[in-house]
Amino acid sequence: MLIELGQHEEARLWSDKALERFPRDAELLAAKAVALARCGDTQGALAFSDSAIEERGDAPYVWLSRGKSCWRGKSRGPITALRRP
Repeated sequence: MLIELGQHEEARLWSDKALERFPRDAELLAAKAVALARCGDTQGALAFSDSAIEERGDAPYVWLSRGKSCWRGKSRGPITALRRP
């Protein structure tokens, strides 16, 4: 919700707090990836996205966040960006 409200830094802080309690939760890792991408940290976003895919690559939000992270950073081509790490 914070991401959608444009409060990207706040979303990053709350995702950090949630990940302290649930460090391997794929959807939290994915949410942190989107928050980082919106804050301009493309490399960090892709690293968290990779971790989310490794934890649970079958969850739809994990792949949605991957697309958002790659689109925001425009660091890879569309096909390469959506391949498993």
